[in-house]
Amino acid sequence: MEWKPRDECLYFVLNATLRNKSRDKLIPWFLYLKLLLTALAHLPSLRMTVYRGIKQDLFKDYPKGKMFVWWGFSSCTSSIDVLQSELFLGKTGTRTMFTIDCLNGKDIRQHSYFETENEVLILAATQFQVVASLDQANGLHIVQLKEIEPVFSLIQPVASKSPLSFMSVGTEKPSPKVTVEKVDKRITSAGTYRNAKLEEWIAHIQPLESIDLSHKSLTDRDVSIVVTKAIVDKSCTGLDLEYNQISAKGVALLVFALENNDTLKRLRINHNCVSDKGAQLLAQMLTTNSLILSILDLGHNHIKDEGVQYLSEMLKVNTTLTELYLSNNEISDAGAQKLVNVIARQNQTLQLLDLHGNELVTDTSIDDVVSMLQCNDTLMKLSMRGCSLSSKKRIQLRQVTQEKPNFSLRT
Repeated sequence: MEWKPRDECLYFVLNATLRNKSRDKLIPWFLYLKLLLTALAHLPSLRMTVYRGIKQDLFKDYPKGKMFVWWGFSSCTSSIDVLQSELFLGKTGTRTMFTIDCLNGKDIRQHSYFETENEVLILAATQFQVVASLDQANGLHIVQLKEIEPVFSLIQPVASKSPLSFMSVGTEKPSPKVTVEKVDKRITSAGTYRNAKLEEWIAHIQPLESIDLSHKSLTDRDVSIVVTKAIVDKSCTGLDLEYNQISAKGVALLVFALENNDTLKRLRINHNCVSDKGAQLLAQMLTTNSLILSILDLGHNHIKDEGVQYLSEMLKVNTTLTELYLSNNEISDAGAQKLVNVIARQNQTLQLLDLHGNELVTDTSIDDVVSMLQCNDTLMKLSMRGCSLSSKKRIQLRQVTQEKPNFSLRT
């Protein structure tokens, strides 16, 4: 539905609300979204290639490999010829054309006012990855996307005969579904979730400063407050969340808030329950290089080799991270070897690596660690204290690092 002025029409306002970081603003829309998503659930989900045109230069916003979410509904077409119209992409001027391999497109031709446009709707909260991008000159940029299934459901699918239900980004054990009726009842009786003490702690911090929320018994529910009050409102430069009860579900909320963030330099989230899934989410976020985050502490978080695999892939392309703390996790030789081999040959920015307390790391990894120390001149601090290393291998490491001026080694 569209009318003039355009910025007051339903389509524009709904999408703006869906893209807003404050999820509370969606509450008045729940009943309408229930109606819309229930109707769309009756249409088959189509795997197909669709096209979308924007009269802007978005080339730099979509580097190869970037993963992101389009939170609004996206109108596309299955016919590239449609984009030639000046109403969409046109033939001249600055333009970006998206070629999208979608998994769940909805063919709405028979329900659209413009039936000849072969309109396909991509649902809100759909995740994509950039496959490739091309500068065609003459103002035209082409970005190839593929839809990917998110680690957690960003919006609970609607069964055609059931009430609309939204589900917070999940954990290993899915959270209870929150129906529209339950949400309305909860808001009426208790209001939006609040943590007065947490809000008071954050309120005393000046903008663009570090915020220490360690040892506050924070849970995933509290992360939404941290996002709104600390990251968005205060634009904090450092965020310390040590010794809390934050899981991958809370990490997902942080990742959403940190998309394109240009103020946070330090994130300490050690002694929580981040797990491999949380590590994956953080690694995907740091793969885009759109952040300035330089310090990441994930110690004591039950991270295993799978999580380290994601972090290793991230280090191949990230150019901002200088300190990575992975102490007292459940990393074995396989994970450690993968990590140090990437640092040895494909990363030139990391300066500190903390692996201490990973008891599954043994002498088997040391040859790869030595190779890293010999090949990489950027890394200046390494901790492997508490790993299961023999005296012989500890001596070998010390001998190698003695040849590196000002290098700090803890074994």
